[in-house]
Amino acid sequence: MNNNIEAKASVNGFLWNIHNTDEALVELLRKKLDISEIIARLLVVKGVSLEEASGFLKPTLREYMPDPFHLLDMEKATDIICASVIAKEKIVIFGDYDVDGATSSALLKRFFTLLGVETEVYIPDRIGEGYGPTIESFTLLKERGTDLIITVDCGTSSFEAIEYGVNNGIKIIVIDHHLSGEVLPPAHAIVNPSRFDETSEYTYLAAVGVAFLLSVAITSVLRKNNYFLNITEPDLIKLLDIVAIGTICDVVPLKSLNRAFVIQGLKILNKRQNPGVLAFCKLLNLDNELGTYHLGYVIGPRINAGGRVGESFLGSKLLSTDNEEEAFEVVQKLDQYNQERRAIESNVYDQALEQANKLSPDDSFILVSGEKWHPGVVGIVAGRLKEKLNKSVAVISLEGDKAKASCRAINGNDFGTAIVKAKEEGLLLSGGGHKMAAGFTALAKDLPAIKSFLHNRFSKELALITNKGSRYFDAYLTTQSINIEFAKQLEKLGPFGPSNHEPRFVLKNVYVARFNIFGVNHVSCFISCAESKSLVNLLKANAFRAADSRLGEILVENKRKIIDLVGCIRINRWKGRETSEFIIDDAIMTSNNYN
Repeated sequence: MNNNIEAKASVNGFLWNIHNTDEALVELLRKKLDISEIIARLLVVKGVSLEEASGFLKPTLREYMPDPFHLLDMEKATDIICASVIAKEKIVIFGDYDVDGATSSALLKRFFTLLGVETEVYIPDRIGEGYGPTIESFTLLKERGTDLIITVDCGTSSFEAIEYGVNNGIKIIVIDHHLSGEVLPPAHAIVNPSRFDETSEYTYLAAVGVAFLLSVAITSVLRKNNYFLNITEPDLIKLLDIVAIGTICDVVPLKSLNRAFVIQGLKILNKRQNPGVLAFCKLLNLDNELGTYHLGYVIGPRINAGGRVGESFLGSKLLSTDNEEEAFEVVQKLDQYNQERRAIESNVYDQALEQANKLSPDDSFILVSGEKWHPGVVGIVAGRLKEKLNKSVAVISLEGDKAKASCRAINGNDFGTAIVKAKEEGLLLSGGGHKMAAGFTALAKDLPAIKSFLHNRFSKELALITNKGSRYFDAYLTTQSINIEFAKQLEKLGPFGPSNHEPRFVLKNVYVARFNIFGVNHVSCFISCAESKSLVNLLKANAFRAADSRLGEILVENKRKIIDLVGCIRINRWKGRETSEFIIDDAIMTSNNYN
């Protein structure tokens, strides 16, 4: 069935179609699980089978946790680390400066502390040192007497630095999740579910998830060696709050093990046992239950801000400290850096959008660049442009003869593999990433060749996609059917993100009863169905960053035109109250008016 909404293009230029469903399976799920018809329908749309449904609604680590030793080099890495722990050697955790790097390094720092082992965390400065290990940083760590370096969320493409470190007597273990080429650096062990020769199904893990599996493996080996006769064995479940933060913020697929990590991690997070989380709650007055929204849009950006425009080590320090006063001081710094990041980002975004709008609509992706655009915000700008223009994007900061890019891909494009191939072709100085997000450094003079290479590759990928202008929703609803009970049922299908889309609905024949603009350019409104002339029991709805768009113009017209609205249902929790609201993504004009 291809049931579109009156076969009309939407305000945003899409043709919305309802997902096909197996009605027999919907009925089977409804009866087996004793759930509502709409929840059963949403499970079928997500591709959840009869056998998987119960576990999907209540995912547990017991069900989804794999044997960590199935990963290549995990046994080798664990043996080396355990030997270093027992020999009391100096261990340094070398992390990336983003949230995944901060959480991965903080998790291992906390884990080793629970083992009674003091470790050092090293996070390179984004501007002064760049991404990942370098000969300079490893030289410094060698001079400090380092015996073992564990890289997290980086290292897979750090050939020169790792070769230097190994040749100078440092043991090096890589814990990563970025795509690799067919040649690996000469580390003592590389645990990475996305390395070219790995057969694991867990390629969707963030680095913090891989680091957690490493902690499980180390604990099991130390247990066998009677390490915990005189020391309490770590309760690894208590580290899942950190795993949840990194998993959500790195925007990896939220399926099976990752869903279990996040759901169990949120339970730990809301106990507020981590001083860093507690400090955020105090500073930002987060009195209500924390959810994925708070991780992705409140806590995550502030942790990231240190690595983007401030001091790169602050995020890791915040999540690994047990000192509440120190945590609050760090949170205040991060909040200030986040304000600076917003101002810088806004300026770069405006320039990048102006450039993007001048490009040919036939380009398969968008490449924009600017002199000395701040490297700390180009990734965010790339993500915003991708969402606004529905194309894969590379945003490049030019500094002298160097070009540093941050890239974000739409569904259908694979930026990670493209960067690996471009590097193998000799077009890049360095680069890496995964399918949806990647980065590279190149000579500025090579940008035309890089653009041509990526354009050709992405054109072929996009040519395989049918119905490019189509978008899909899950069901029709009425304004009266949306309430807090229904919204809570939908929450059980989360957390939402890549590989677990947030249910999207269409409200047909509604009108905006009243509206207002809040924040910088958000539209808040109250909507009702066309058949109702009552202005009570209206449904609250928000359209974020829409006031200056065509969608915003439609919503704030005073003629009460009847429209179809496309969007999601969320719960607004504020000062102990819970209310349901509709988040508007798109609109379709109808031929009728309400007067």
